[in-house]
Amino acid sequence: MSFSDPNFKAKNPLYLLVRLFKKTLEIITGPWTWHNLKWWIIVLGVVFIVRWSLVDFFRIPSGSMEPTLMGSDNGTWAWLASDRIAVNKFIYGIRFPWDGAHIPFTDKTLEYSRGRLFYGKKPERWEIVVFRTVEKDFPGRILVKRVVGLPGERIQIKDGQVWVNGMPVEPPEELKSILHYLGAPGEDTARSVILRLAQQRALPGLLNPENPGVQRLILDLEMVRERLAGRDPETLTEDEKDYVLQGVAQSSYHIVSLMIDMDLAAQDAYPKYGVLPDDEYSVVPSGHYFMLGDNSEASRDSRYFGWVPEKNIMGRAFCIWWPPSRWRDFTGFSQTIWGKFLLYGLTGAVILYVLFFEYAYRFVRLKTVPAGAPFSKGDILVVSRLALGIPIPFSRLRVTRGKPIEAGTWLLFKAGTFLGSNLCLARVVMDGPSDGNTLNELRSGEFRLVDCIVLDGSEASVPREISLDSVPRSSLIGIVVAVGWRLRKPTRCTETTQVTS
Repeated sequence: MSFSDPNFKAKNPLYLLVRLFKKTLEIITGPWTWHNLKWWIIVLGVVFIVRWSLVDFFRIPSGSMEPTLMGSDNGTWAWLASDRIAVNKFIYGIRFPWDGAHIPFTDKTLEYSRGRLFYGKKPERWEIVVFRTVEKDFPGRILVKRVVGLPGERIQIKDGQVWVNGMPVEPPEELKSILHYLGAPGEDTARSVILRLAQQRALPGLLNPENPGVQRLILDLEMVRERLAGRDPETLTEDEKDYVLQGVAQSSYHIVSLMIDMDLAAQDAYPKYGVLPDDEYSVVPSGHYFMLGDNSEASRDSRYFGWVPEKNIMGRAFCIWWPPSRWRDFTGFSQTIWGKFLLYGLTGAVILYVLFFEYAYRFVRLKTVPAGAPFSKGDILVVSRLALGIPIPFSRLRVTRGKPIEAGTWLLFKAGTFLGSNLCLARVVMDGPSDGNTLNELRSGEFRLVDCIVLDGSEASVPREISLDSVPRSSLIGIVVAVGWRLRKPTRCTETTQVTS
């Protein structure tokens, strides 16, 4: 039993399952022809080049950049409502493709270059950038943060501000109300530690009891313990804390702050970079940057994993494009010629391409031509899909009736095979009066398709003459309306045209 056996096709469940799967995929991919495959390769190639080198789009997965960028991973609705940003990948220079990407099913990343194909402008402070993290626990992870520290600068976060080379740096006016960076433990943290030490009646072993400063700290802890009178420090109001800690020496606060810094330096779970004063944690190396999230309390950023190499930076975020209610341009790039082209030009070109080639016209090239046909080998044929009626997207139905079919009309259609279909061209021959009927109004036996030309696939897979019953109406694509680049009309063929094999 072969694939061509009707009983095999009708009864074999595997055949029916494969055919159903193929038909389902064709809703997305279109017909399985070499012509369609060629265009899919071109489209995917263009998309890859654009997203690799010009512009790319990312979803914000967390709240680390709120309120500038909103994101969440809690539920499907949060996934749909999260901000989507457009990123300019050209501005800093084009990276090597897939450099630093995570290799699936491993904990490795693809590292094969030390720079870029070419370099553009340097990242500037306060720009929002997309980059690959340097954390080994999350290889290849893509993050979105704001550039705060530049190469060679000494960075310290104090009192909610960023200090660069010993001077506070003011953010742009629109960011002043939202940026408050958390860095070194402040006085509130030191006060909490003193209260806890007094409650525990224990002095850390790393402190030297003979040191005058430590001796004063011991006296202060005794005083605080008496004022606590057995109460839990966590239950005290701010006024009660002020009373309990009244009179504690500044030297005691200084010692406690040093203890906190030492504890942070020994633990990876606490921020160190831009927090501790050591050069290792405060001076940005050459070719690296210091990145922070706007929502400092909920952001894992350079304070934890350190400096980000320039080659890890993928591009600069220039706008929120989704949802529409949060549309925002960060840089003015969308108002430039390049920005308008990338945002609107490419999108419009894709829409026009789909509308034109899927629902209006199609171009096909002839590789072989039967004798007597009004074409020449290599001709480019213009096929009107609208002539058979306006197609309904993602269906085999048509909105309108289409034009009446006349003898000698050349039709483009698909001739089905087991796992694919051949794109074919054939001439209409009437076996009776058409009476101005459209294709859908003609009855079986009223016309035939002759002089069949296979545009792709095997010539032997489609007969030279096909009856109406052999070609489903849904397989008919359109009518040839013009030939060649000069757009000359095809010549009508008569019933007596002979075909030579």
